[in-house]
Amino acid sequence: MKKFLIALMFLMSTLSFAGTINYYNQSEDTVQFLRDGNSPGPGSSVIPGGYYSEHMPNGNYHLSATNGQETTSGYDCTLSVDNDRCDYKVYTQQSYAAPNGMKYVTVSQKPTVTDWVLIPGGPFTRSGVAPYNMYYSPTTITRDGSDVAVATEAIPTDGTPIRYTVIGIDCVLSEYKYETYDTSTDTWSDLSELKDIPPNTAVSHLEPLICQ
Repeated sequence: MKKFLIALMFLMSTLSFAGTINYYNQSEDTVQFLRDGNSPGPGSSVIPGGYYSEHMPNGNYHLSATNGQETTSGYDCTLSVDNDRCDYKVYTQQSYAAPNGMKYVTVSQKPTVTDWVLIPGGPFTRSGVAPYNMYYSPTTITRDGSDVAVATEAIPTDGTPIRYTVIGIDCVLSEYKYETYDTSTDTWSDLSELKDIPPNTAVSHLEPLICQ
């Protein structure tokens, strides 16, 4: 399966007295991190599982990475106060077969996505898992009448593995189904039963974003 390089960026607050940018290579390749299109300094060519960190004055920075063949589209990091921190993470993901209407994803492949958008209202909580922020990918949205399917990822706040899910919503009945990707077996779960969308959940905040 073809693999692509993607990246995510998170902006966090810390108690540091200088703005910090941390670069994490969670891909399968050695990557050169870039700040505003240039190497941020010695050590910024990072092996898989490694990281690079630098202290920067307040300002706007464009972060990206390249493995020599592909370059991520990058994200804009803003350090606006002395306790800001940007964490920029690069991943390798396998090619994504887009959902076929309400068929969702039924192949053994992770989503490859470069346009994750934060779903507002998080971090979200539910029984048995750590609090998490959820993102959805506008480019994976498929529509079949009032039914809409989209790829999502849940990033737990405790650092446990990211969960990938394809969610299908009936925008008229306000109900949903989902399939979840299992990283340990590289397979997707069976399609869930149709469920009502509970209030104050990630799915309830996702619904108005894709049911337009």
